[in-house]
Amino acid sequence: MDYKIKNDIMSVTISDLGAEPQSIRKTGGEELLHQGTGGIYNSKSPVLFPLIGAFPDSIYTFMGEKYSMPCHGFAADTVFDAVQNDGKSVVFTTCSDSHTESIYPFSFRFSVGYSLDEDTLITEYITENTGKSALYSSVGSHTGYRLNGNLEDYAIRFQKYEHKNRYSVIGNDAAVNQNKLMDGDLLPLNSYMFSKGAQTFSGLCSEYVILEDKSGKGIVKVILEDFKYLTLWSVPGQKYICIEPWSCESTHYAVTNELTEQKDITVVMPGEKNIIKYKIQVL
Repeated sequence: MDYKIKNDIMSVTISDLGAEPQSIRKTGGEELLHQGTGGIYNSKSPVLFPLIGAFPDSIYTFMGEKYSMPCHGFAADTVFDAVQNDGKSVVFTTCSDSHTESIYPFSFRFSVGYSLDEDTLITEYITENTGKSALYSSVGSHTGYRLNGNLEDYAIRFQKYEHKNRYSVIGNDAAVNQNKLMDGDLLPLNSYMFSKGAQTFSGLCSEYVILEDKSGKGIVKVILEDFKYLTLWSVPGQKYICIEPWSCESTHYAVTNELTEQKDITVVMPGEKNIIKYKIQVL
């Protein structure tokens, strides 16, 4: 079932399947989200939880036991309950059950809230530990933005000048791309940079990035707020760019399969909550 929130400036439609946004539009404007039409990316803006990425062979360990987790977790395939909806905001919630505990041995309540503030969509993720031991998790967004041209017709504008020796790029070709991606505040997009997968930035000075067309016109501003990592991804030849705030490094690049040893993974103690948010401003 889809739920719509709107104001005088913009509207957002979200499905209870995966608590996934289906549409982001400025009033009277064009659709901003990739509509999942063919190719290997058939989603629009899936929620990544409780893990980001995929361990080798999808296997990880915790407390000496082995578990199998789908790539980017199971939230995208979960039907959430819409527990609050007033037309300008909506909150979706899901809880652990016997199925989740068979692949992720924790008791939790996970909520995703969407609210509008003028021209901005605020997304908030709340992970509550309902169990009796520490909970390890990560969360992120995999939002794909629709392009009206090729990747080469667009760029990512960073808020601040980013010196290549101050931030790091994690990816399948990281050593090469570290020297070729950017030393400045503008990253022109091209198919080559994604030929071997996503590129993840950490240690950025910028608090937001802007997707621009070749004329310099801004389309959306992604404000990272509480997120430490920014991932860019597309598929050569496709007309979309994913701009993804992540709470931690992808398990795809993990040096160990032990869950508790993942870089920057969030630890939530029993009875506590972790709240993390980011914003999308339509320009």
